[in-house]
Amino acid sequence: MIKRLTILFSLALLSSMPLQAQYYQTGSDPSGLRWRQIKGEHFDVIYPGEVDSLAREFLYSFEKTRRADITGLNIETEHLPLILHPYNLYSNGTVVWAPKRTEIWTTPPADALYPLNWEMQLATHEGRHIGQMAHYTKGIYRILMLLTGEQGIAVGVGLYPSKTLLEGDAVQNETDLTGAGRGRNPEFLKFYRAMFLDADTLSYDGWRYGSYHRYTPDKYAFGYMISSAMRYNSGNYFVTGDIMQEQVKSWWRIFSVSHRSYNKASGLTTRKNWRKAIALNTEQWQKEYEMHKPYSPFTPLLAEREKYYTEFGNTLPLSDEVYATMSGLQYERRLVSIDSLGKVHRKRPFAAATSALRADSDHSFIFSEIVPDPRWEHRSWSVIRRYDSSSGKIETLTHKSRYFNPAAAGKDTILAAEYKVAGGSDVVILDRDGKLTGRIEGPEHGQILNAVKLGDTIYSSAITSEGAGLFRYDGNSWERVIAPQKRAIRSLQASGDSLLYFVSDLNGVSNIYGYRPENDELRQIASSPFSAANPYMDEEGSLWYSDYDKHGYQPVKLASKDFENREASFSRPFLNPITEHNARQAEKYVVPLSAREDSLLRKSVDSLESRPYSKVLHGIHIHSWFPLYVNPNRIMNDIGRFNLDNWYEFASLGATLISQNELGTVSAMAAYSYRSDKWRQYHGAHLNVNYSGLYPVFEISADFNDRPRNISTVTLIDERIGKLRYEHGNNALTASALVYVPINLSRGGWYTGLTPQFRYIFSNDKLTYIYKNQSFSSNGIHSLRAGFSWYSQLAQAKARLKPRLGFGVSAIVQTDVEMIPFSHRLEAVNAYAYLPGVAKEDNFKLTYNFQHQGGLVTNERLVKLPRGYSTDPLLRNYHGFSLDYAFPVNFNGLDGGWFFYLKRLELIPFADYGYDFGNKDNKFGSAGISMLVRTYLFRIGTELHFGVQYAHTLEGTDSFKFILSSGF
Repeated sequence: MIKRLTILFSLALLSSMPLQAQYYQTGSDPSGLRWRQIKGEHFDVIYPGEVDSLAREFLYSFEKTRRADITGLNIETEHLPLILHPYNLYSNGTVVWAPKRTEIWTTPPADALYPLNWEMQLATHEGRHIGQMAHYTKGIYRILMLLTGEQGIAVGVGLYPSKTLLEGDAVQNETDLTGAGRGRNPEFLKFYRAMFLDADTLSYDGWRYGSYHRYTPDKYAFGYMISSAMRYNSGNYFVTGDIMQEQVKSWWRIFSVSHRSYNKASGLTTRKNWRKAIALNTEQWQKEYEMHKPYSPFTPLLAEREKYYTEFGNTLPLSDEVYATMSGLQYERRLVSIDSLGKVHRKRPFAAATSALRADSDHSFIFSEIVPDPRWEHRSWSVIRRYDSSSGKIETLTHKSRYFNPAAAGKDTILAAEYKVAGGSDVVILDRDGKLTGRIEGPEHGQILNAVKLGDTIYSSAITSEGAGLFRYDGNSWERVIAPQKRAIRSLQASGDSLLYFVSDLNGVSNIYGYRPENDELRQIASSPFSAANPYMDEEGSLWYSDYDKHGYQPVKLASKDFENREASFSRPFLNPITEHNARQAEKYVVPLSAREDSLLRKSVDSLESRPYSKVLHGIHIHSWFPLYVNPNRIMNDIGRFNLDNWYEFASLGATLISQNELGTVSAMAAYSYRSDKWRQYHGAHLNVNYSGLYPVFEISADFNDRPRNISTVTLIDERIGKLRYEHGNNALTASALVYVPINLSRGGWYTGLTPQFRYIFSNDKLTYIYKNQSFSSNGIHSLRAGFSWYSQLAQAKARLKPRLGFGVSAIVQTDVEMIPFSHRLEAVNAYAYLPGVAKEDNFKLTYNFQHQGGLVTNERLVKLPRGYSTDPLLRNYHGFSLDYAFPVNFNGLDGGWFFYLKRLELIPFADYGYDFGNKDNKFGSAGISMLVRTYLFRIGTELHFGVQYAHTLEGTDSFKFILSSGF
């Protein structure tokens, strides 16, 4: 029992910890691509052939910044591949081990908050992560990697340097080295600014672990707050490297090494560094708050604010209503209208990955939305859509396009930015129906953010290697209006024939500025203490925008007579003393490439030979192994089926080999397992191979001798019902081949998927039928299973346990193919629906299960009985119904010291009922409750989700079950 409970707890931890960080597959690129590679001094780039110039640009950026990235870490890094995904429009980058690689989504974010080109952003952020990871390949971890392969690094990274340290330090690095970066952008820390200036705060653990009912920024912002204050106060540029070296050296101090390493490196523990961060930043922000007074006397549009943190964006007056997007802790993103009394009316769900809303008539607006490719996770599209307020319908104007940030340029023309697969961007000119009528190459090979028309002239904001600038197109070429510099120019729009207005952090806070090109006049026209976003100027000159405070963004209106009209200049930007102090500290130690070194590097990268990259030759890549049998696929995908009786299916004594190719399309596991029970010893062999490089996904698996071979005898009473008798044999074999197609149909705020599948299953179990003194035997059971699953649901708001609305259905037909005169067919259907509960965080779930057996009736089941039952009855025509009601009990950070931090209790009372119409004696029913916690244990930065389930059945029996997730 102690052994099983130990395995149970370990699996609970593993199922909640990011096993994906060890066996992380980001998705598949379109099949048919011809992959190539270039080998640099420290990095290899693997990329589709049509983006050769872009691949060299990323290699140049990573090689250029490598020395600077690792200087403060006191470490050398290994050779590492960079995998480029140029067809995916979701901007991202990630460094993962097992197998070790950096994956890069090459398209820059169309809503970039800070003036930094995408190649340099990733090189300084992900490049820093590469150096961080290198620490956990030294010392004890070098030995661990000999025993377990590349996954050994995950032990150190998972236990010691929290994501707070990893991400905060990487943000600090990009801020130090680029003159831009998130640390210099006030949007990044605006919530802390609003909270601290209101004398409102949480405990350290509350900030670190977050909350389901109080908004807290992500670990990037929290980590940067600590990192920047730690550097500022200690004066130690090498503080992160010192922390990690101490963690590697004192790896055995599991519960004390964090405080010890911070204390040795910075002179303060983690918590004391956080308190210093609060004091340091609050003092600075208080000075800025007084300096920026007075603030704009806007008129709020809401009658009352939401109880939970909520953000209203894209405030846009249209017809007789004001439209906005709304999202928050309790709400998935949605389109809403606000009436004259300040009441909010929900219009429809709205996708998260959309641009700002731009009016193109008195009753409609346009926007761009990123939509996924139906099959390939690493291909997506950005299409332009139009919402008509008179009909409430959305029309898609472009299909399979890469257009972002559309804006009306007159009644019949739309301007948008197109981000090209091979890098660079163009201004595209479209007619009102979305048809392409013209194209202008972007200025200075930069990233176009917004293109607008002022009078008869096109203007564009763009990010170049020098920063964000404003450009004017004279009909033949672009000319600089505001030279690229290190402050943001976002949400560019035009008013009338002479005014451009946009959002910038020029004075240290995101505010709204107006610019008149004819006389080069720049003025601040609205002033917010924390942030102003998404401005829109109506025909009367009034400004509609979103204003920020600690409760979120609220929609407001500012009359033109109340504009600030303060003189401003990009030549006199605000400089944050904390950020600048840390940047000067970095300059003392970081030696940038000289002009000659930079030129030689560029020439070297451009001259590298591009070679074909063979997917076949690189298909097998063994990167990790275990001196135990561990089945990662079952742990990640099937942990809900775990119980103390089948623990050996997930982990046991033995050995395991793990393979995954660099493109993430081929993964394989081969293993040996050993266990014993009261009958015999089992020496098992296991194999699993998954290939997702073609339109269908193929998976084969086999398990040999991990269980007794079933020798079953069925004595038939009549042609349909029989008595079953089991015996056990040796050398059981179970194998299956699965083919499925995961189809993603998500858009418009609905996450929708369809997955048809076909599976062949074989086992060498022996089956004998006896009927009327005749017997029929089969030494193997062959089953064919076909089915599909389909779901559609809204995004899940953080405070909810499940989506507010959602439904799904799956259907399976299974036929056993045996050389006997008794056919066996199983048909099963499962359908469910999520509905809103009484409170905004609550959910109902309604479930219906059906199973029909044709031909011979056996005890095989494809549906679940009511909770609390563990038998396998004969079911002919089974119908099951369930009602669940889920509601959370939130805690204001119930802190158990080093032992636990409890975030939420989830209570799910339920009632189940099942009835078999083929056998009136088969009635099943139960009622009970699932109680789960979301908690952190032993200050390890991974949230765990587990609990117990109690069920009372119609037969009067009671059942208690440990669960790792509710299955709700």
